[in-house]
Amino acid sequence: MTDPKKYYAILDGISSPIVFVDNDHVIRHLNKAARVRYYEKRGCRDLVGKSLFDCHNLTSQEEIKYLHERLLAGESEIFLNVNKQYEKITVVGVRDAGGVCSATTSGLRIPPNRRLQARRQHEPSVRLPDGSASKSRIGIEAE
Repeated sequence: MTDPKKYYAILDGISSPIVFVDNDHVIRHLNKAARVRYYEKRGCRDLVGKSLFDCHNLTSQEEIKYLHERLLAGESEIFLNVNKQYEKITVVGVRDAGGVCSATTSGLRIPPNRRLQARRQHEPSVRLPDGSASKSRIGIEAE
């Protein structure tokens, strides 16, 4: 299965928003759930082909670069937070057969009976190179 349309159809069938970003931090694909979230609900336009940095502040840009370095170094998934919609937000390294890594961010729903427990258990794992914890939340900013 090498037809990209088939892969996109599979991604569109996933109910969680998925944003596929290449190693140059350019948004290459948004699945259907991500298009609904960013285009219909947040009013963003034409994100595919644009830099991920175009829709983030400087602090978030530094966090994204740092997370990307961690993925390139071999981490497979990095937990960021649980948002107000009770979605677990992660960054996942996607590797091809040669080990080349890109990053995918996705919101994964947590079952209702686990919501409170998940909020208590998880703390942001974004640590900057100096060891400090980042106080910002990575996300598309309102214009």
